[in-house]
Amino acid sequence: MTPGSPGKTSAQFPSGTAASPLASSSGFRQDFSWIDLPIHGEDGQPLHDRGVALSEPGLYFVGLIFLYSVSSDVLPGVGRDAKRIAKHIARLAPRARSHELTPRELEVVRLVAAGKSNREIASVLAISEHTVARHVQNILGKLRVSSRTAATAFAFEHDLV
Repeated sequence: MTPGSPGKTSAQFPSGTAASPLASSSGFRQDFSWIDLPIHGEDGQPLHDRGVALSEPGLYFVGLIFLYSVSSDVLPGVGRDAKRIAKHIARLAPRARSHELTPRELEVVRLVAAGKSNREIASVLAISEHTVARHVQNILGKLRVSSRTAATAFAFEHDLV
């Protein structure tokens, strides 16, 4: 959109995850010529699927006519569309980072990945089985996985073992 100059914005979530850049503008006439990326169709409009640029990962749009609905280019619609884009970005974010696990949870996940039972982990770490079970539940929640097997796969995929 022509009035005003476009700016770049980035956000850092409390979890440490950085948000992808989001380009947003408002005004009376759409003009995307200032975007110096191969994202334009023959009509000069960005090629996108509901606000997600097709040829440029990490580039998103809100405020476009009929992005999701007839109100997508007015303030109430832009807010709804921005929430959808934010959810899309969140789904693409890494499931978890090893630094979200405490040092003790890292010890436990390594022992889980080594195939140790809760009883064996409790013996190695000199803690109760109940405490091990609680650590395992915390690990599953932080890694957003549902089983010890999935936690083991995550540990290997992210070089935690």
